[in-house]
Order: sequence, then structure tokens, then C-alpha cells
Amino acid sequence: MLLVLTVCHLRAVSAAAWDEWTRKQITALYHGAEAWLDGGDDALGEWMDQRAEKTRKEAEADLDEMEFWLTENWGPLAAANIIEAVLERIAALAEMPLAGAPRPEFGDAVRFVTSGRYVIYYEVVGEQLTILRILHSARNREAIMRPQSEEGEKP
Repeated sequence: MLLVLTVCHLRAVSAAAWDEWTRKQITALYHGAEAWLDGGDDALGEWMDQRAEKTRKEAEADLDEMEFWLTENWGPLAAANIIEAVLERIAALAEMPLAGAPRPEFGDAVRFVTSGRYVIYYEVVGEQLTILRILHSARNREAIMRPQSEEGEKP
């Protein structure tokens, strides 16, 4: 019921108040609450772990895609050098996690840094740093970071 009231309130306040980021946040809240109501703290923890695993897989897939494209188009040495630079930039974030510029439209804790022509999106929550995506600057990063719909979401 709270979900329905929240959605109605946001849409009544302003058409601009309901955007893709807000929808994603409310959807995550809904699914987290649903997990907790179904199984308590353990179920909520499992749901959060599954979300984190999905994020890790997306970032790993981005690296695999980079390696394939770079190797095919620039050769294995260039691919290795570029990927090494990206990984070094990610490692540096562990020392200074707030170094990146905020991107609040993608989430309260989302930030980004660049490495050459690649943009590294990450999230800092407490002491946890999570790499979300690694995307070439020529790609439509806005559309990728804010997808129109996600499978399995009810709201």
C-alpha cells in the first residue's frame, strides 16, 4: 500500500518527479521489502547479494567486451595496455573512493571516473565500493545506465 501511495504522490507532485531513476529506486525498495517480509533478515541479505552479483557480472561482461573489441581492432598488445590502465584506475579508487564525479541521476551513491576513452561507473555505500559498468565514451551511456525497463520488476 505504501508503494502505491508513494507512486501516486510522486506523479501528482510533478511529471518530472517520476523519472527512471525514481522508478528504479522504488522498485528496489519494493523488492527488498518483499524479500524481508517473505523471509526476514536472511532473505533480505540474500536478495542484496543477488543484486550485487548481477552488478559484478555486468562490469565483468563490459571488460570481456572491451578485450574482444580492442583485440580485434587494435591488437592484443593495445588491448592489454588499455585494460591494464582501466584496472589500475579501478584499483586507485580503493584508496580514494570519492575521487570520481557524482552522477546522482543514476543513484545517490553513483560516481564516475575515466581512463582514456572509458568511463567507469561505480557506487560507494559506506565502506563498500562496487564497480557498476565500464563503458566506452562513444556509447550511449545515459541509455545504458538508465534502462527503460528491467525484467522481473513489478512497479
